[in-house]
Amino acid sequence: MAKLRVDAMDSLLYSMQQNESIPKSDLAEIIARQAEIVSAAVRAEAQKLGVGYDKKHNNARDTTPENSLPGQKKTYSTGETARSVAIRAAKPDKKGIMAGQVYFRGSRPNGRHGRKTNAEVAFLNEYGSRNINARNFIRRALAQVESAVIGAARDGIDSILKKQNL
Repeated sequence: MAKLRVDAMDSLLYSMQQNESIPKSDLAEIIARQAEIVSAAVRAEAQKLGVGYDKKHNNARDTTPENSLPGQKKTYSTGETARSVAIRAAKPDKKGIMAGQVYFRGSRPNGRHGRKTNAEVAFLNEYGSRNINARNFIRRALAQVESAVIGAARDGIDSILKKQNL
């Protein structure tokens, strides 16, 4: 009687077990490289915020003349939003998933209304308000570096797999 034996499943299971044992430090390094690419792009795009950014990049919320807000006439840009872009190191969360974060740190005076966090200012620039045109600088920056971020992950994972002879 003929016997049929399949070894492919054993090697697949072995490869999956090896992937589960990837050191957290290697994953943190990949995430840090990705965060560096994203933060540099967001910082560079935030530097461009100022008079005419919304019109130059066609970011107005509603392009119908009766609903659109006039473009920004006065520059309020101080560069604070760009300087506030920071990276939080990757670490495992409660579920064990590695995550890093690009965020806006700190706050700034808000006239006689106290203080406003730089994250709030970035949000208002990104989405606008009833008085402020949206200036989608974060989405723009992410779109510009999307392939570079994916490439960094691909290269990092490839080097890990090569180290494990997979």
